[in-house]
Amino acid sequence: MSHVFISYVSKDKAFADAVKVFLNRNGLETWDEQESISVGSKYVVALMNAITSAGAVVLVFSENAMLSQWVEHNIAYAFTHAKQIFPVQIDNAPLSETMELMLSTRQIVRYHDLLENKDVADRFLESVRKAVCDS
Repeated sequence: MSHVFISYVSKDKAFADAVKVFLNRNGLETWDEQESISVGSKYVVALMNAITSAGAVVLVFSENAMLSQWVEHNIAYAFTHAKQIFPVQIDNAPLSETMELMLSTRQIVRYHDLLENKDVADRFLESVRKAVCDS
């Protein structure tokens, strides 16, 4: 089974870590740049390989993330490679114009609902599992 790539900005790492733990506890393998990219590796190449080999991409999005070119590049690369993208919103920030273009057909899940509402969590996990299994 392939992994889930989690795209986030470093300022939102605590939220991304909580999503990672949630996915891992529910049987989904995640890819984490801090654990998976060794010192001295070609960072961009490692990210590209991780996205290309991912079964799904979870975007932890916030005002911080919408200002990050790295997050935008991650999602654009995932979009270009026809990856299923699952946005998880942690604040009330709107999508940037570029992100709106790429994610306009995606249902956005609120972070709080994902971790606190069993029905939302179950539907989210079912969709992510399907994307990973179908990849």
